[in-house]
Amino acid sequence: MAILIPSGFYSLEGLIVALIFFNSFFFFKKPLLSLNNFTSSSSVLVLYFAIHLFSFMYAENLSSQLRSVVHNLSFLLLPIAFNNFEIKEKEIIKVQKFFIWSTFFSILIAFIYAFYSYVDTGKSTIYIKDSVQSKFSYYGLTRVYKDWHPTYVSFFVNIALLFSYQVFFKKGKFVLWCITTILFAAGIYFLNSFTGIFILIVLLSLFMFALIESKPIKGLAFATLLASLFLIYKYNPLNLNKISKFKGTNIEMTDTAGERNILNLRLVKWKAAYTLFKANPILGTSSGDVRDSLVNFYIKNGFIYAAKRRFTPHNQFLYVLASFGLIGIIVFIGLLVYPIGHQTDLTIFIILFSLYCLTEDILQRQQGQVFFVFTYLLLLQKQKNHVKIV
Repeated sequence: MAILIPSGFYSLEGLIVALIFFNSFFFFKKPLLSLNNFTSSSSVLVLYFAIHLFSFMYAENLSSQLRSVVHNLSFLLLPIAFNNFEIKEKEIIKVQKFFIWSTFFSILIAFIYAFYSYVDTGKSTIYIKDSVQSKFSYYGLTRVYKDWHPTYVSFFVNIALLFSYQVFFKKGKFVLWCITTILFAAGIYFLNSFTGIFILIVLLSLFMFALIESKPIKGLAFATLLASLFLIYKYNPLNLNKISKFKGTNIEMTDTAGERNILNLRLVKWKAAYTLFKANPILGTSSGDVRDSLVNFYIKNGFIYAAKRRFTPHNQFLYVLASFGLIGIIVFIGLLVYPIGHQTDLTIFIILFSLYCLTEDILQRQQGQVFFVFTYLLLLQKQKNHVKIV
């Protein structure tokens, strides 16, 4: 699973989830659903799955609702599987290494493919998703694999960067740490994800802060970080296209060609999701009906481009609010908040995941969902073992 998740071959994840679930029956030593062994946090994962089942009661599009339930089976099967066996510290580290190297070679292959395509055709751009893009960045870079989303990949790369610091740098393997960090940093830059680049800067800063013992110097370093982020946005020294396009257009709720940018489009999506929530504040509209309801809002309000692309909110919190109302968001926030402070690695992961949730429905793709549940449970297991690597 650690190999599949960050790679472009994630279509096999569903099969592996099922195999992990059935394989766990051969190893459990306690009753299958022993409450003594079932942590509160992993129970909330199952509860999040349960609200998908519950929304069958009021969903109109039952076939879409069924697909949603099947899509979220990881929230049920993986917690049960992890409940059945214990993963030791050395096995957790091995999983992290597999994740690091799978991410490393997946990104490396994407760069090699982009370079080969450039040499073969003599062109550095390609037409993808209604626009001309560089073969070396964003969807142009990730096209080597089918439906390999740049934002999701940047999330995997940032977590691989964190794991690399833990299992290489902290263990004195500086050469491996340098090699992986350089490629990961380049990968995140060329993936051209706002959130990914921001988190990369934060992670590298945290690594630097960890090496500084003096509190005054740490304070100066933090102030320097904030100033650097402001200057990067103001002057755009990295020539990020998203920053240039964002600064060059007005901020308004529109999806009209020539006027839309990443914020304007998201304002449309967020308004649609919030409107659905207000119409169904307690239970939401159900995960089976939410996309059709969003499209109806787009059409009614003249957002033709958004309706044509059938956009989701691109915000996991708003997606949960629109789909499951207040009941769903309480469960979801509980899932995120409960582990914070209990275990360092899991806390960092939850914070990074929450940042991505602000700009992406990170759980609405199988690759993001399985990654979240698998990593969440793995780091919970580390908490059980009282292991601290960071």
